[in-house]
Parts: sequence; C-alpha cells; structure tokens
Amino acid sequence: MSIKHALPGLALLASACTVTPIKTVEPVASTGIWKNGVMFVESRQPDSVVLVGYSQYSKDGYAFEAVITNNGPQPVLFEPANIQCRQFSDTDEMVREERALDPELKIAQLTRDLQSEEEEPLGFALLNLADSTVDLFDGPDTPEQAQARLEEEQFEAEQEARIARLKAEQEKYRKELLRKHQLEPGEVIVGKLVCPGLSAKASKLQLQIPVGDSRHEIDWRTAVKSS
Repeated sequence: MSIKHALPGLALLASACTVTPIKTVEPVASTGIWKNGVMFVESRQPDSVVLVGYSQYSKDGYAFEAVITNNGPQPVLFEPANIQCRQFSDTDEMVREERALDPELKIAQLTRDLQSEEEEPLGFALLNLADSTVDLFDGPDTPEQAQARLEEEQFEAEQEARIARLKAEQEKYRKELLRKHQLEPGEVIVGKLVCPGLSAKASKLQLQIPVGDSRHEIDWRTAVKSS
C-alpha cells in the first residue's frame, strides 16, 4: 500500500482515538441556593419554577440535580427528552446541540437486554458436549467433564453478574432520573437530568428546559478539568 493511500486511514484512526477531556461545569450566575454542597440556579416563569445544580460527570454524561415546580393553574406534561443541551464556544458560536438523556429509552433498552440474558439457557449444554452418552453422576468426572462443568459454572457466574448490573442500572434510571411526568398544579418533582459529553471546543453550556408553555434557560461555564 502506498503512503498516499495509507494516510487517510491513519488520520481516521487518530481521530477515533481522540479522548474528549472531562470538563468542570460552573453556573454563570453568581448567586444561587446551596444544598449539600451544590449551588442551585433558579429560573422563574409565571407558571413554573426550575432549580438546577451541577452534580457530577458519569459515563452517561454531565448530571444535574433539578427541582421542577408547576405554579400554573393547569396540569403540564414534563418530558426530559425535550430538554436541549446547547454548547457554545468562547466566541458564542454554536458548537453542538443535543437532547438530554431520555430515561424512558434507556429503561426500555435495559429491559430488552435483561430479557435476552434471562432467556439464555443455563442447563447442562456444556456438560453434554463433554460426553452426552455418559451418566455424569456415576463416578468421578473425566478431565473433559470437569473442564466442561467448570466452564458452565463460570458462564453462570458471569451471566448472573451481567443480570445484576443491568438490574442496578435499570433501577438507577427508574429512581434517580427525572422522568416523563404530568405535573399537577402546585406539584414539585426532584431528580437528575443528564447532558451528553461536552465538545473540546465548548466553553459554555446552556440548558433549555421546557415546562408546559414556558422554556427555562440556564447557562454554565465549562473548562478542561485540571489534573
């Protein structure tokens, strides 16, 4: 292969290996409400109030604690999937716009993954491969049967660990994140919302949080986390 043809492939490989640095996230507003070490920024509209505080970075992205209040006279539907995470450069140029993580989609995917794992037969398939014609419970195992039994036990242990991890993730999305919910007048909901990873070029993050007919906008500064 000529160098001319190899260079594009090397460039693609290098870009695929680029790691976006984890960033610090701080509110642009200088005042807020402090709760358990987190500063919550308030956005107030005639029919709703939103309080948001940055929590932590996780594999899902940047997590925020939020408190949503319906101050209007009518029920309103709150949908986390409609939250926009808008990233801007230091010259206020739009870098990226993405929706916040949709917990309903994550829960549905985890449910499918769990069903797939739990439908996988555990049985004695590996043992039968060792010697399907020998009664395994008569006398000691042959080396082949012992190896097959060990492999089956390892398979079962790994599968049980995968199922436990999937159930724990499912419970997290069900209980910790804000979910699609009809807010009655005066009702308050509390939970997390998650924005995807930040671009290396982003120096500002704007959360646009729709509640009923209102749209709350809260701005955050971002910077590369110092080591």
